[in-house]
Amino acid sequence: MKKTLSTKTAPVDVTDAEKIKYSRDFIRRENNAYSPDHFFVSFNNHMTERVKNRNDGEATDKDLKMYEDALSVLGLETHVPVAESVGDDYRLFITEMIRRTVQEYGCTTAIEISLAQTIALAHVRVLCLSKTLSAYSLGKVSVNDDINDFYRIISKELDRAQRQMTSAIFTLRQLKTPQMSFNIKAKTAFIAHNQQINDRQ
Repeated sequence: MKKTLSTKTAPVDVTDAEKIKYSRDFIRRENNAYSPDHFFVSFNNHMTERVKNRNDGEATDKDLKMYEDALSVLGLETHVPVAESVGDDYRLFITEMIRRTVQEYGCTTAIEISLAQTIALAHVRVLCLSKTLSAYSLGKVSVNDDINDFYRIISKELDRAQRQMTSAIFTLRQLKTPQMSFNIKAKTAFIAHNQQINDRQ
């Protein structure tokens, strides 16, 4: 991505504190290297240029790179970053699971969608680790001390993945459960030694 900077500098006749402040503001203002908005402006300019030049031929390396970046930028909608974190065999599956979870719980915010992605990611880990552990339990692999140690680790990782999935589901449910408010009006009550004494005054 092409990076451009303003050539303006801080005024000369200022204090060091003012120069520091200007420098900080300058960096914040020009920090667009990983800005999605800056990317989409570049993406739009690139596509506009292609249309203007009637360049409808085979996609160039730049076209493909910008398309991949766009899928990543919109990762909360496309789920591409999550899909690319698992093996090829599970990429379609994890994307479908995320979409179904989002639909099932009505996820709309970034936090809710990221929890749906975490649930799916943890579930895929459970499947992968379970498959590995099944090969061991069915005697499909040779057994020695090193192998036994390896599968003990796999077993612990499986438990961890299951807990992670359960925790993410619980958190998502809590977020989507309407908050209940209680308005309790009662006379003074004293509790002591398993006895309740109500103030009837």
